[in-house]
Amino acid sequence: MLFYSVLGSALFFSLYPYLRRRYSVGFAERMGRISLLPPRGKRVWIHAVSVGEVKAAFPLLRRIKEVCLSVTTTTAYSVAKESGVEDLFFYPWDLPWVVNRAIDCISPSLYIVIETELWPLMITTLKRRGVKLVLANGRISDRSYSGYRFFSPFFKKVLSSFDFIGAISEKDKERFVRLGANPERVKVMGNLKYDSVLEGMDHSCASRMRELLSLKDEPLWVCGSTHEGEEEVIVRVYKRLLRDFPDLRLALVPRHPNRAGEVAKVLSGHGLSFSLRSFNPKDRVVLWDVMGELFNLYSVATVTFCGGSLVPLGGHNLIEPACWGKPVFYGPHVEDFMEESSLLEGLGAGFMVKDEDELYEKVRLILSDSALRDRIYKSLKDAFGSSRGVASRYLEILNDLMGGV
Repeated sequence: MLFYSVLGSALFFSLYPYLRRRYSVGFAERMGRISLLPPRGKRVWIHAVSVGEVKAAFPLLRRIKEVCLSVTTTTAYSVAKESGVEDLFFYPWDLPWVVNRAIDCISPSLYIVIETELWPLMITTLKRRGVKLVLANGRISDRSYSGYRFFSPFFKKVLSSFDFIGAISEKDKERFVRLGANPERVKVMGNLKYDSVLEGMDHSCASRMRELLSLKDEPLWVCGSTHEGEEEVIVRVYKRLLRDFPDLRLALVPRHPNRAGEVAKVLSGHGLSFSLRSFNPKDRVVLWDVMGELFNLYSVATVTFCGGSLVPLGGHNLIEPACWGKPVFYGPHVEDFMEESSLLEGLGAGFMVKDEDELYEKVRLILSDSALRDRIYKSLKDAFGSSRGVASRYLEILNDLMGGV
């Protein structure tokens, strides 16, 4: 740990001018200067690195009396702020003086990290200072597992510090134990993200989305969280599908709304007229240039595509469209969502495609078969109906650990 601290400190000082510019938003908090009132009781600190983890944390945030939340990305900060999280700050850097300063400011009794954001110095320092540690929604992807195994002696100390590790699956549990976690403290709990998504469903949003898009009985293909290189494929497939389904509509939602101008050029280059979500979104093709609406948009889809998967980025949340009962298409690069893709494929509701031709053929098949879409809807609704309650199971663990939270 000494070598890690010295190396981290050296890198920090050598990169300080860049870091000061790059992380100007929330820089003081990242340096451990966090403004919170002193805790009235047992303060719980939850850390969720990005948007997906923040959404997974929502069921816990709503149930814990005195809680604060840290995030790493500015997008996650915005989502948490808009959702009403009050005691919110950027996660402090894993440097000796920063970590100790942050812990002094926060004064947590319990620290919960969502998924596997393991900062060694923070975790071991919290442990040394008597703070209870919980890893919730623990998962180790194939890619991460190889790296962790290479540094297994180092991570053994980190993982053995946790008082409880809630693994998503049996496979994740086995990996945590192999890497050094105490097997008596690791339990398969299921996926908080499912519970979070199910809790966030507002069935009245479908009528609002239909009104927004002036959508009647036309089929709608929603392509969400797309990246550079994927929109070109989607647009070509869409044009081919129009030959068979001339009333088919397309909602194209880039992962980063600031890419809307770039995606607009792709649409124009293929001769497609479109409107922006922010301005009269009534055309047959609508390009989303705002954030925060994709989940509700899936509610009115006929078929869906999840991006970050035709390009090697690990994929994005496959469960959001699935919980609405929608068929989900995605490329081969879903390394970060292997469990979810396996689940959906087992239900006959998830469809991995390797290229443009396969995407066209499979989407065409689903659009042509309303009975198949009905079976997919029923299969998904039955499956996710049993996924509720993960947050409640965590609350029982936390209450046992802390004598009430």
